[in-house]
Amino acid sequence: MNIFITGGTGFIGTPLVERLAKDRTNKLLVLSRRSQPRQPRVTYLRGDLDDIGRWKGQLMRFKPTVAVHLAWEGIPDYSAPTSIKNLTASLRLLDVLAGAGCKKVICAGSSWEKGFQAPRAEQRPPERTLAFVAAKQALHELGLAMARERNVSFSWARLMFVYGPGQKTSSLIPYLIACAQKNQRPELKNPGAKNDFIYVADVAEALAAIIKKGQPDTTYEIGSGALTTVRDVVRLVFKTYGVPLPAAALKRQPPSASFSGVRADPAVIRGLGWRPKTSLQAGIKKMVDSYASN
Repeated sequence: MNIFITGGTGFIGTPLVERLAKDRTNKLLVLSRRSQPRQPRVTYLRGDLDDIGRWKGQLMRFKPTVAVHLAWEGIPDYSAPTSIKNLTASLRLLDVLAGAGCKKVICAGSSWEKGFQAPRAEQRPPERTLAFVAAKQALHELGLAMARERNVSFSWARLMFVYGPGQKTSSLIPYLIACAQKNQRPELKNPGAKNDFIYVADVAEALAAIIKKGQPDTTYEIGSGALTTVRDVVRLVFKTYGVPLPAAALKRQPPSASFSGVRADPAVIRGLGWRPKTSLQAGIKKMVDSYASN
């Protein structure tokens, strides 16, 4: 299978490429801004979404049968200009993929899409993400319409709170690990906030399942299906390090101040035979071990 991947050198894309490259029947073409070490069955295509015209010919010659679109430039810039830029580039990519004969496209969505539809205010994400969510929703709807017109299978992978090795140091769990390493009290704005945490290697397995067996016009929610408070994540990280946690770090807040995120409905993706294998405790332990070895 010829698989084209954007965002394949990023946090989620790296384990996905590693997972897919294990299959000797796969050939991967991975878009990357920088040169990458050689890997069996993986070719890196220098470029980004802004200059599709420059590498379009190489993509056409590759003749992708499947494409996984993970890239979204500028995060954590969720502004309207950046979101519109990403949406425009993504739609152009879908058009080019259809022209290249690609028969299956999988795009990454966000749990925030689901959050903005939530009935309760405390379940909705920050207003600053509104443009980002609108762009993702537009890509979902326009992608479906374009795919139907061009006879392409289009699937949407709605990712929950993904964590694991390679995550940005400013993200919650890497930040907590850094605090535990230094035995420092973490500064938490909202310890009562809840999220559906899912380990990045499990996400890679889910995407691999969608590539192989995913159905068109289908949204797959990828998460554990359970909500965990930031407070409980803090406890797990500090417990893993065996260091005491100052009680002030877990100060309770009124319910109105606590963001209650949305959780995945895993029923659809379970139909592909996927289930998460890594518990939150085990995932945090793997992250701690990976930090210790680097």
